[in-house]
Amino acid sequence: MTQADGKELAQIANIIDEKKIKPIVTTVLPLADAQKAHEMSKSGHTSGKIVLRIAEEPK
Repeated sequence: MTQADGKELAQIANIIDEKKIKPIVTTVLPLADAQKAHEMSKSGHTSGKIVLRIAEEPK
């Protein structure tokens, strides 16, 4: 079992920001579609990450 650790998550964010790794995102869904995202994840037919968008990006 794992627990989220803010310090470790910040380190991961820095690695991504520094372009040392690039996550593969295949689908971005609004938070309202969390059930759909869960079903997609359970299907095993996704090749990358499924991201839930919790807020719209400013224009």
